[in-house]
Amino acid sequence: MSHLCRFFIANLLIHIPILTEQDVGDYETMVKAKKRLLACAMVYVAARYVPGCKTIQTMLLADILTIIKPLPHGCDEETRWTNLQALAVLYNWAVPLDLASRTDSDRSNPVLQYDALRAPIETVARQCSLHRAAEDLATSLEQHHNDLDVHQTIAFRKYLFWLWLFGVVHLRSLWARSPPSIQPDSSIRSCRRLLQNHFHDDQVRRILSQVELCLIWTHPTHREWWCSLPSENDLESTLAVLKDMDEALESWRRTWFPPDQTRSNKSQSHTIDFQYCFSRLCVSAYVTKLHQLLASARTSPLVTLSLITKTIERASQFSRLFLGLRPLSKSVVRFGPEDTFAMLTLGCHYVLCAHRLLADADIVKPGHLSIVRSMAELMVELGIDSKHSGRVYGESLLGSLPPQLQATQPNTSYWHASPSQPPELQSPEVERTVSASSKVWTCSQPVNAGPPGSRQLFEVAAALDQVWPFSAVSMRDKHTPLPRTALWTSGETGTQAGQQSQQPMAVAPSATGPDVIGLGFDYDGSAPLIYAPGDESISYTT
Repeated sequence: MSHLCRFFIANLLIHIPILTEQDVGDYETMVKAKKRLLACAMVYVAARYVPGCKTIQTMLLADILTIIKPLPHGCDEETRWTNLQALAVLYNWAVPLDLASRTDSDRSNPVLQYDALRAPIETVARQCSLHRAAEDLATSLEQHHNDLDVHQTIAFRKYLFWLWLFGVVHLRSLWARSPPSIQPDSSIRSCRRLLQNHFHDDQVRRILSQVELCLIWTHPTHREWWCSLPSENDLESTLAVLKDMDEALESWRRTWFPPDQTRSNKSQSHTIDFQYCFSRLCVSAYVTKLHQLLASARTSPLVTLSLITKTIERASQFSRLFLGLRPLSKSVVRFGPEDTFAMLTLGCHYVLCAHRLLADADIVKPGHLSIVRSMAELMVELGIDSKHSGRVYGESLLGSLPPQLQATQPNTSYWHASPSQPPELQSPEVERTVSASSKVWTCSQPVNAGPPGSRQLFEVAAALDQVWPFSAVSMRDKHTPLPRTALWTSGETGTQAGQQSQQPMAVAPSATGPDVIGLGFDYDGSAPLIYAPGDESISYTT
């Protein structure tokens, strides 16, 4: 298994900034260093990407269950920390829930889902007191005048881990449009002050930039962005607040990626680039929905149309960033977390839905559709197998393209597409004007309003809002039956559906296959949990 550890270090380590080369090594070395579970997690994830290694995943399944299982009381700090690192590896490469509902799985190759791993990693993080790591770091900063000494303390590493976990949880909740399970407190908001002397470190800078990007969404006026109910604000004040939010994104870009900055590691920088573009897309989609909720029949339909147009353009910019990467950088993304492809798919799906719903308005241009097609073909090419998110999402997008695009010859230039400028974080296009009555977003180019009226456009905006959060159901053919739901069963051999117990178990959509599709643990106890097909969305088992 040492060769898989080396494969992980060479290809996947770059995608998880809380681990360094000092934390890892070949399998035998890590076992001697009492890091066997971390090594097993690395091997388990790496085996997914190496042909002929799926049997190794099956062999390691018992160890993976041990990692997910709640730690016994009284275990030492070193054991907790190693277990937390192993959970981070599994959580970073977990499968999005909607993707798991589209892929078949079996007992020998279960699907590790976000929700199955979120509770374990957050529980162990709490047991390790990561939420208090900022206090310990502040004490270390007072005791150590040498930055290198502080960098090597466990308080420093715990604090970075806590910040990383907050960022990952928030971005995945943004993609799923659900409340994040880790809310920012003063320890998170103080990250720049506590780590100001470590900005030169690529690991620190990458984590800090992600955290500050997420903190933009925590302003009191829009911190409940996942809720689609209209707020108490009027239309003008709501749009003004969201304009400020968009300006905060531009300020973030200037702070962390100024135009004259030379990036030391291009491969690492692309991850935060994607997150920035995805955040801009979500901001635009969010303001479009709020405008639809607060607007009246007297509101000009051109404003709604401009907001939709802006969202389409941002979705295309997101895809163009990816298509403009060098071929080697595109290949690097293949080994990253699978939610990268989920974020890209959300933008592409928005463009396709807008094309279908607003064909008469002619705001989705042939160039937008061509970008979606190139993006879909590239994702299919990057997919390592039929279950990889790149392959699944790419094929779904190709199947959703207009018939005239599906019938033409495949575009083979997406691997070698080169933009006129390097794929850096460029300043957003001019996109806002100030009217006499309010500050609203308008399109930089005039749009053809076409036949739609206000009411029709509001209905279209509401329909487009259903694209976010992205769901496999939204791209499925109407004649394809919905996937069966699943229940958790506990015990070594499981129990039959319908039996009642004292404790409710978590549920999640099931794959179409009849067998087990996921695994986890009951965090009220220690019994192993597995998914099984069911007919109800909530079930109780023993």
